[in-house]
Amino acid sequence: MDLSSTFKSEVYRPIVTVLIPGATALAPYLFILNHKYSGISAFAEKYTAISSVIILLLSIVAGFILENIGARIESNLWDNMQSDNNTHKEEWYKYLRTAFLHEPVGQRYLRTVTLRMKFELSFGVSIIPVCLGFLWLYNIGLIDCSVLIYSGLSLAALFFYLMCESYSSSKVLSSLRKELLSGVIINPNPSSNA
Repeated sequence: MDLSSTFKSEVYRPIVTVLIPGATALAPYLFILNHKYSGISAFAEKYTAISSVIILLLSIVAGFILENIGARIESNLWDNMQSDNNTHKEEWYKYLRTAFLHEPVGQRYLRTVTLRMKFELSFGVSIIPVCLGFLWLYNIGLIDCSVLIYSGLSLAALFFYLMCESYSSSKVLSSLRKELLSGVIINPNPSSNA
């Protein structure tokens, strides 16, 4: 087992599914705080490490909240929209009870699609607080109407795209689990795979 690749995936997953969406959701509010309270800039310049840790922790907290909302969208909406909901849930619980003696290639692909879907959901949900932050920026006069409209339309399109992609990823995951449950093929002569 390659520990470096395991470590990379264990670090990469929370950055993609928690930290990036959390930081994105907080960005307009940090800008507003910085604008409203001039002492924040002075504090951040004087205590860079502490400020960075505070922003990192806030981003992680926000990211976990967004990830939880995304998980609820997956379980309450996407899973219920699967064509045969009863079979889908049975296969999901059977998959959770399955232990593979040899990891199939499809298992790695399943992890990749899961990571992508979790990002699509978390980042998609992060767009909602970003839009509210843009409204607040407009309300206090830091952006004009055209910026609000263009950014609002762009963010709405991005939100729609990410939600559609997350639903597609959910369907792919359901198909992958079904296929993996049908059995794993062990190649008796691995040296012949060229």
